[in-house]
Amino acid sequence: MLSVLEKHGVKKFDPQGQKIDPNFQQAMFEVPDASVPSSTVVQVVQAGYTIVERVLRPALVGVAKDGTKAAPAANSKESNSAAS
Repeated sequence: MLSVLEKHGVKKFDPQGQKIDPNFQQAMFEVPDASVPSSTVVQVVQAGYTIVERVLRPALVGVAKDGTKAAPAANSKESNSAAS
């Protein structure tokens, strides 16, 4: 069935590991995960579909929150403020 749809421009996408894009994904829940940056898709509940760059169905995803990889940027701002 998917191959027939692909012939007509419908494509399935799986955003696992990417930063969330609200135009293509809908965040259903947040997962505390310090191993990846915040707002990274860590779980795909339902894959999304597009037809020639337009969304037919957004992907339903779970996103990471409180990631430690995003924290160094905040720490560098604080250290620059302290140096001033």
